[in-house]
Amino acid sequence: MNIEALKKELKEKQEEQNNFEIDPDGHEEEWRDFIDEEGPVRIIGLEYNAAHVLEQINPTAYSCGLNDYIDSLEIEEDKAYKELQSEIEEIEDKISDAEEE
Repeated sequence: MNIEALKKELKEKQEEQNNFEIDPDGHEEEWRDFIDEEGPVRIIGLEYNAAHVLEQINPTAYSCGLNDYIDSLEIEEDKAYKELQSEIEEIEDKISDAEEE
């Protein structure tokens, strides 16, 4: 791949990184585990996962809580963000190698 194509790819990846937002779907299981840490909900002697109950009874509160949880995360710690950063570094290395040749 030539240097110009690599630079174009790098610019696109950097733009993607600048506009990166954490995907709630990638952290929903963590959110459910956080809710469930309080223990099960008991209803007439039956036990249910708290996350499941909240999601079924008040989906708005569940979604708002998930969004608040996502907002509390550090973007640099997100797996998808780390992968994007790694791709950028690989492209930068390729550009550097190509320029040395």
